[in-house]
Amino acid sequence: TGFKNELIHPNQGSDVYKHVVGHAGAVLAQGIGGYGISDWQLGIDQDEAARGDVSGPPEVAGSLAGRQIGEIMRKHIGNGAGRFQFRTVLTEIKSVICK
Repeated sequence: TGFKNELIHPNQGSDVYKHVVGHAGAVLAQGIGGYGISDWQLGIDQDEAARGDVSGPPEVAGSLAGRQIGEIMRKHIGNGAGRFQFRTVLTEIKSVICK
C-alpha cells in the first residue's frame, strides 16, 4: 500500500529509506538504551523542521519510524524467530511505516 504520507510528503520520496533504515540500524548497533548516531541525526532533522524546511517534518517522522523499527527488531532478535515470529515482526514493521 506504500509508505504513510507523513514519511514521504511533500518531497521525501525514496529518501525515506535512508532515514528508516539508518535509524533502525543505529538503534540495533548501539545496544539497549543508547541511540548515539540516531540522536545526532534526529537533532539535525528536528532543527530543519524548526527552521521551516519542508523536508524537516517527514525526515523527523522517518527517523522516529526507524527507531521504532529498530526496537521491534531488537525485541525479536535472539528469540529463535520461527516463521510465525517473522510474520509478527513484519506486521509490526508495516504498522509503523505503511498506509
